Amino acid sequence: MSCSPFDLKDYILKELADPQQRQVEAHVKTCQPCQEELAQLSLTEAALLALRDEEIPQRIAFVSDPVFEPSPWRRALAAFWNSGARLGFASAAMLSAALVFFAVNRPAPAPVVHVASAPVQTIAPAPPSIPEA
Repeated sequence: MSCSPFDLKDYILKELADPQQRQVEAHVKTCQPCQEELAQLSLTEAALLALRDEEIPQRIAFVSDPVFEPSPWRRALAAFWNSGARLGFASAAMLSAALVFFAVNRPAPAPVVHVASAPVQTIAPAPPSIPEA
């Protein structure tokens, strides 16, 4: 506690009017306990000014709040993707379904048509004719 006529916190924060500021300054020069308190307040102010400003949260929530609980769909999806056994079973089932689908819907083989080939005759070209003079 200080014996100053005014609060030293107001003096540090510069919330006093000019004449009152001068009164506190004159008092602090003569009073040892007020000098010590003023030194501690100055140190506290310097420490507070060294901190970075942070925005005050709009709402403080706890992890147990329903806001943080994922929807049932997301929980089921996360449980599925995080299980190796379920993923293995699902991939095997999809592969089996694809094999069955393509086996059932396989196009019929094209009919093989046997064409009887006719003997090929070769015709020898006629010798060139020589014109008579």
